Amino acid sequence: MKATERLLTVRRFYIYNEEKRIMIKLEKKKSCIIWILMTVICTFFVCMIGNVSVEAKTVTKDITIGKGKTYAIEQTFSGKATFKTSNKKIAVIKNGKIIGKSIGKAKITIKDKGNTYIYKITVAKAYLNQNEIIVNVGKTVNLKIKGMKGKVKWSSLNKKVATVKNGKVTGKKTGKTVIQAKINGTILKCNVKVEKPELSKKKVTIESGKSYILKVKGTSRKVVWTSSNRNVVTVKNGKITGKKQGNTRDFALKNKSPCSACEFQ
Repeated sequence: MKATERLLTVRRFYIYNEEKRIMIKLEKKKSCIIWILMTVICTFFVCMIGNVSVEAKTVTKDITIGKGKTYAIEQTFSGKATFKTSNKKIAVIKNGKIIGKSIGKAKITIKDKGNTYIYKITVAKAYLNQNEIIVNVGKTVNLKIKGMKGKVKWSSLNKKVATVKNGKVTGKKTGKTVIQAKINGTILKCNVKVEKPELSKKKVTIESGKSYILKVKGTSRKVVWTSSNRNVVTVKNGKITGKKQGNTRDFALKNKSPCSACEFQ
């Protein structure tokens, strides 16, 4: 009987150790599988993050200027921007301005923050007084040819956006187009953007000493605010302040041309 009990005890001990060994083995396999899965997941996310980047852009513009004339670049560049001119005898860039040196063609390349800006410069005898214009819907801007005389043929690449007659460009609807002028075989181009700026409100009633904020939408240009009667209301950055009882009209100006009006009572 004792021998049987002893045998059972030994067997139970063996079974216990075997179960323990199997459990440890399973735990190790489980840990290994978890580690492999975590490694795969982390690798996947690292790869994904590594592939996320801001897409670089390349902007190309065709500019025609006269000899000794300049073209002001509206784009603002950082202090690390690089500037390269393909032919310094034709055109150079200085302090944000492209200068035409002599008749011919050159390419100015600017690289900044991963982006590339290419200006294809033509220095010609004939050139337009403006290479780029913004005109309001229903308003006009006059283009003139400088440096050459002769018969001019004007045309618009999109008459639905803007039309041109004898150099007078008329905005038709919001959008972009190109106005062309052909003189003595030379084609000059002007990039046109048509906007429709509007005030957030056309008529406002405010009390003396109270203020109201007006906003302008539909334009990318700087807004210049004025009041036709400062004794009644004043305006600063769109903030209208009532001074005394009366009627007046405020204008939001664009390039010295009224675009919208708001009446105050």
